[in-house]
Amino acid sequence: MEEKKPKFSVVNLMPGYVIGRNELAESSAKLRAGSNFVVLNLVTRVVNPNTVVGTVVDVRDTARVQVEALDEEKVVGNYRSFVVERPVELNDAVTIAKKAFPEAFEKGILKGGSTNSVYQAYEGKETKEIFGELRTYEMVKSVVGQFVELES
Repeated sequence: MEEKKPKFSVVNLMPGYVIGRNELAESSAKLRAGSNFVVLNLVTRVVNPNTVVGTVVDVRDTARVQVEALDEEKVVGNYRSFVVERPVELNDAVTIAKKAFPEAFEKGILKGGSTNSVYQAYEGKETKEIFGELRTYEMVKSVVGQFVELES
């Protein structure tokens, strides 16, 4: 980019696990395809003995940031990279789901699972300054709610 100085910019967006409602999923099995499996496994009693990277981003934030990244007044420079993720304790998805969907736990549609999560802290100050706050981990309610709908 520095050498050739093209008339276009390159912006790299590096998201964590992208989770959220998937309007194309017609079944709970299809909803599990892709990154949503991380959350759905936790709320359906899957116990993962492995360590999983605990960084997520809501699909709506991912789409918003992709569009905003096209604004050359907002993203100045011809080569930029941004980490677009929120570090979380993945197991908190179960607690959030229990509060939001207690009847689904009573019916056995949802059950608590667990995993070990780890994340590397990063400096997301510039991402936050340019694109604003990302949704909190409460975002899991959108995909868990869709799962409950599909299972019901």
